[in-house]
Amino acid sequence: YLEPDICFTSDGVAILRHHPDLTPDTNVVEVYGNDSSKRTEEGEIVFYWRTSDEGSTGDATEYMETSAGFFTWDFSYAETQTLSLIADDLQPSPFDAMDLKILKLDELLTLIETQLSPVLQRPIGVIPEIKYSHEYAQELGEQVEPLVLDILATHNYLSYDADTNYYSVKTLCEYAADIGLSECDEALYGNKPSVIIQSFNAPSLKIFRNYTDAPLIYLGWYDYDLMDETFVSWVQTFAHGLGLNSAGMPTLNETLTAMDAKDDLAIFEFTFGFNVAQYFDTIEYGFVDG
Repeated sequence: YLEPDICFTSDGVAILRHHPDLTPDTNVVEVYGNDSSKRTEEGEIVFYWRTSDEGSTGDATEYMETSAGFFTWDFSYAETQTLSLIADDLQPSPFDAMDLKILKLDELLTLIETQLSPVLQRPIGVIPEIKYSHEYAQELGEQVEPLVLDILATHNYLSYDADTNYYSVKTLCEYAADIGLSECDEALYGNKPSVIIQSFNAPSLKIFRNYTDAPLIYLGWYDYDLMDETFVSWVQTFAHGLGLNSAGMPTLNETLTAMDAKDDLAIFEFTFGFNVAQYFDTIEYGFVDG
């Protein structure tokens, strides 16, 4: 699987970015200048990483942050292509002079279908993470979840039924057949979904649940000590699994054991560092939020 993070432009194009602020890793300040009307000043925007619809009791405290910067919802896709990517963690970087551009989700899926899977002769699934869906819904005036599902269906990861407005997930071998691979290892890929959708935002996953049977993973923006039976039961109403780091594993395993539910909830582990090998001892199903 590949794990792309998804943001959106002002005209609703899904692009690959970890955060909507273009400032840290593009030359947007150089191109537009800090006095541009596109710049959001400190305190003008609030990020709801965690909304009032989070938590097993429905009354969780909202987690908010404010930030100044240049945000993708203020830029059309064409405008993002006037920018170049720069390295935000390596200076000087040999990549800064290469005029690299922000990639669309559509372009990534095309690369997988036409180049990566044919070369490797095996299907490549995707685990998209939808970033800041609450903010994009406000800025764009529409839900972003159906936009993502449409793109995934266009690239053969989902089957769309217009009569029911529902997207059914395909197995990796079904995806392989649809993109023209001559063979697929059924024992290895036949029972695996071609798409797993992840988000820190429970309301976003609830929207996805209305439109698709693709597996949904709720990422760990919660107090690991509070992963009790009530919490797990609440998660199971809208998601198929939890994504968390190794610090939360003991509490979650204890809760699932008490509920006799270890087979009822998929567990995915964060990979926060470059030393991926350190996570292998605790991994159960796979990596998310990579």
